Amino acid sequence: MGESNNEASKVRGAEVSLLEIIRLLISKIHWLIIFGLLGCVVVYLATYFFVTPQYQSYITLYIYNNASSSTGNGAIDNSDLQAAQNLASTYTHIIRSNSMLDDVSKRLEQQGTLVSRGQLSDAVSAEIVKSSQFLKIVATTDSKELSYNIAQAFEQIAPTSIPKTIKAGVVTVIDKAEVPSKPSSPNIVLFSAIGFVSGVLFTSLFWIIRTLLDTTIYISDDIKDISDVTVLGQIFELDVDKKDEKQWTVVEGGFIYANRKHT
Repeated sequence: MGESNNEASKVRGAEVSLLEIIRLLISKIHWLIIFGLLGCVVVYLATYFFVTPQYQSYITLYIYNNASSSTGNGAIDNSDLQAAQNLASTYTHIIRSNSMLDDVSKRLEQQGTLVSRGQLSDAVSAEIVKSSQFLKIVATTDSKELSYNIAQAFEQIAPTSIPKTIKAGVVTVIDKAEVPSKPSSPNIVLFSAIGFVSGVLFTSLFWIIRTLLDTTIYISDDIKDISDVTVLGQIFELDVDKKDEKQWTVVEGGFIYANRKHT
């Protein structure tokens, strides 16, 4: 019969090779592309209309042990370097402490922006840059102006407030806060690509499972696969109109019928 029916017949059975599955999917490539594009469009629209963009503004701080950490030739002593890294790790906790968040909240209120301690805690993160003496403070909100204002407030407060809190270390601002030019998330292109791949994968699984569960007889070898019936003869072509043709079925007693409509 048709080429797609032959492919479906080959895939069925106890053993299925990767090559047979690939051939099946190639024969259904148009369906894979259609549902892949459909998944891409659905994810794109869902992301565009239902996911709120997030904006990030950040500052980078350089931390060293004390004002005289360097030796006379300008080199940094290893003990001071290790101490500075330990200070950076400690500072990450101070950044998110209640006292620090309250100070930032007051500074923002003075500038006309009301942000509670809880909102700051959700919006602010601090991390050490690749096990170095650099500390990055990131503000993430759904407003580019608010993210910038929060980062700027930390820029104004952190260099003096953090060392004063633990009475150790010196902090210098390396990267100042900037107004973000574009959202940091969601990545619509990446999400759309994931939607396309998901559509292709689910469609592929559908055709593979559908084919494996299909018990329709397409060629004589299918009879051997689903029953103990011996094929004694085979008629290769019948003078039957395609629109009147129906698939063959095995009935009780081992007889095979090709039921057709008669007009």
